[in-house]
This record gives sequence, structure tokens and C-alpha cells, in this order.
Amino acid sequence: MGRAKPKIPNFTLLKECGHGASSHVWLAADDDGILRAVRLMDHDNPAGRERIETECRSIARYRNAANHHPNLLDILYIGRTSKYLYYVTEPADNAAGSSGEYLPDTLADRLERRPGSAAETREYVEAILNGVEHLHKNGLAHRDLKPENILFIRNELKIADPGLIEAIEKTSGSGSDGFRPDRNASGEEADIYAIGKIIYCLYTRQSADCFPEIPENIELDAIAPWNEIALKCCGDGADSYRSIAEIRADVRKIRKRNAANALLQYAGKNVISMLTPFFHRVPCRKRTFPGKVE
Repeated sequence: MGRAKPKIPNFTLLKECGHGASSHVWLAADDDGILRAVRLMDHDNPAGRERIETECRSIARYRNAANHHPNLLDILYIGRTSKYLYYVTEPADNAAGSSGEYLPDTLADRLERRPGSAAETREYVEAILNGVEHLHKNGLAHRDLKPENILFIRNELKIADPGLIEAIEKTSGSGSDGFRPDRNASGEEADIYAIGKIIYCLYTRQSADCFPEIPENIELDAIAPWNEIALKCCGDGADSYRSIAEIRADVRKIRKRNAANALLQYAGKNVISMLTPFFHRVPCRKRTFPGKVE
């Protein structure tokens, strides 16, 4: 027999659809039948109480900074019962379609079930940079950037799960395996590192643990600019990135390069189509003269 569903005021919990180290996410309906996502943290457990109180403070700081930013998940309400701390957000889009099930549309899910493209990679990276840069400008670092914590709501990318939010200058080793530096790093450094790993996952469709290996079936010239950005995000040398603005500058170079290549390709096709009539040989018909019998 399964455990009983938690009780939260004004919400009916429908289905558990995710979990973290100290929390569980439920698809829920409010009293008007509007679907929401509710993340629950059990503060009744003494072993995790300190962590949960820290996470709750992080969420409050994030909520004040997010301020309806298009690429940060809005927290609609933070509440507390005798057993749980919880917060309410919009739910992610349903990646399961019309099957009757609910599968949150996350970047992790898209990496698994959809082929990638250069345009999609650039679109996702620019949206992530927008959200993270907004946090950094407000003195905060996310500290847990990874594909599972990136949602799509009405097909718009949203950075979610702010439970590890810290001051941007604070040094620690927090984060998720595969997406955190193997050294104590500032919040800004940790976020830049995680962005590099996410970029790697986007252009290779491989696990972050495989970094920096490139699959044999990938054409190196096609991904070279993104690979260079990922290496500079995850490096620790003089040429490594020190800010989101530096990453953005190189992403813009890729956009401009792609636009120039597309223009040249378009112009080339037009030139060929204009010149083709001049080189098209029309078969000559044999002339006959009056009175001459063929």
C-alpha cells in the first residue's frame, strides 16, 4: 500500500512528478481547478531540518530577485504547515502530450527524446545566460544549474529549483555531480562551470560525465565554436570565462557567423539562378531553304 498523499491547504495533490535531495514536487490543483506545481520539504525530520531552513531562505532570496524575469521560474506562494515547508509555481508544460499522463517538459527530457540543432542550442544557451545574468546582477548564484532544473512553460525556458541559491561571492562545493567544479568555487564560477557542461550536453547529447569527449559521429567543424565555449566555461586558466557577459560575447559571434554564412549561401544561390539562363544551351533547329527538298 502506498503512502498517503501530503495535505496542503487549498490544494489537491494529484501526482508526484519529481524530487530533489530534500524535497518532492507534486502536480496539484487549487480550489478553482487550476494546475500548479507544489514543492514540499519535510521539516518534521530532524536530520534534514537545518538544510530545509537554509533552502527556505534561499528560495525567499530568489523570489525577490526573480521578479517576473522571463527565464526564471516565478514562485507564486511560499507556505508552511506543521509538517511541511512548500512553495507553489506554475507547472512545466506536459511533455507526454495527450496520453493522459503528466511528464514535466524539462531540458533533460528534451535532450533525451529530441535531436539537436544549432539554432536550438543557441536559443537555449541565450535564455540560460539571460536568467543567470539577472541573478548575478542581484548578487545571487544559482549553484545547481543542470538540465533537470530547466523547465519549459508555454515553451519558454525557465530556470527552476532555487534551493541552493547563495551569495555570488561565497565559496563552497555545493551543486550536483557532473555540473559542479571539482574544487571549491565562488557562486559565479560554479554557475559558469555548470553552463559549460549544459552546453556540452546540448551539442553532443551525451552525459555531462563524458565531458570533454566528442562522439565519433559528430562533425567537429560544426560544433567547434560551442566546444570552445564549453572548454572556457569549465577551465581554470587565464583564458577561462570570468563573467556571463564574456560568454554572451562569444555566443553573439556564433550568431553573427551563422547569419553571415546564411547570407552568403542565399546570395550564392541567387547568383547561380541569375546566371543559369546565360549558360543554358538551346538546341538549334535545322534551317530549310525555299525549294530545297530534305
